[in-house]
Order: sequence, then C-alpha cells, then structure tokens
Amino acid sequence: MERMKSLDVSTVAKSTLAAGITAVLATLALLGFFGGSGFLGGIGDLMDVLNSILVIPLFILMGHLTRSRHQGLGRAVQTGGAAGALMRLAGAFLIFSQLMAFEDAVLLVNAGMGLMGMALLIFLLAGRAQLTLSRVYYGFSLIVGLAMAVNILGVFLYDAYAPLLQGEAGFADLNPLLLALLVFAPVQILGYPIWLLWTGRLLLKSPDRFMSPVSRPAVQWQE
Repeated sequence: MERMKSLDVSTVAKSTLAAGITAVLATLALLGFFGGSGFLGGIGDLMDVLNSILVIPLFILMGHLTRSRHQGLGRAVQTGGAAGALMRLAGAFLIFSQLMAFEDAVLLVNAGMGLMGMALLIFLLAGRAQLTLSRVYYGFSLIVGLAMAVNILGVFLYDAYAPLLQGEAGFADLNPLLLALLVFAPVQILGYPIWLLWTGRLLLKSPDRFMSPVSRPAVQWQE
C-alpha cells in the first residue's frame, strides 16, 4: 500500500474506522439520552471527544489529495477539517466536564462540525480529479457534507434556538427557517457514522477507489 509522504493510508483507514465506531456509539448514546437515560449524555460527549481526535488524519489525507491539483484548496481542506475537529473536541470536552454551560459550549461543537462539513465538500468538489468513486458513495458523501456544513449556521442563529436548548421554548415557537435547517440534523446524526465507516473500509480494502493517480483528467465512476 502506497505511503503518501509520512502519512500511512492504512493508519488513516484504521483511524477512520475507529472514528466511525465512536460516532455510532455517540449516536446510540444520544438516542438513549433522549429516551430518558440521562447518564448516556456524558458517554456520548466522551465519544464525540474521541471521534474528533480520530478523524483528523482523514482530513489531512483529503487535503493532501486536493493539494495535488489545488494548492490553496488543499490547505483549506486540511486547515478547515483539522481546526473544525479541534473546535468540536473543545466543545464536547467542555460539555462532558461541565466546565461551560451546554448552550454555550454547543456553539463550538456546531462551528467545528460546520467547518468539517465544508472541508469535506471542498474535497469532494475541488478534488474530483483525484477520486475514483462510486456514484452512490460520492452522492452520499455530498449529502452528509452538506448536513454537517449547515451546523455553521447554528452559530449565527444561536439567539433563535437558545431558548429551545434552555427549555424556555418549544419547536412550535421557533423560526420556520430554523425549523427547516433542523431537518438536516437527523441526516448528520445518522449519516456521519455511516460515512466514516464506509470511508474507512474503502481506504482499507480498496484505497485506489479513493485515491487515484493525480494525472487522471476527470472522475472515473465505478458502478
């Protein structure tokens, strides 16, 4: 398996699979938390912390692939993805440790996930010439990336949904635009773990379908 400078693709694949597992556990903990098991909230926050660490190598790899054609955009993928993961890490840790109120720390989580989503979208759209992907995987990744990127709007719409987080308002009281944006939440919650597991398996079993020679002039779709 090819090594890209100091970045071992096999290591990235295993880190991505581990990130997918933590994302699945975080999703299950979230569902359990809303089902009435309050202690699962802390477990979900801890899984988010671990996930944010484990996903960084993937964004470094995606940035490296993008830089082979677009130097500036490649840096944006690496910087945006890693910075977003670190912001999400900080927010999740503050929530887990209760060092900051949830409604304040969640701003970091939203901003971080939003940056990660934008980095994924840049990789998919600007780095297409380096990719050999199935239509299903590519389309699914675009949908997940968009759902992640929408989180950044949560930072600017904080005043609109803060009453909901604080228990001072219900969904019926929210701005219709904000309600429409919240439709993306289940897509991210369910799609993000699947995307990580799918990507990790792709990198581990068929890396050439994720990375192809930089001389390829265009996307070569695989059925």
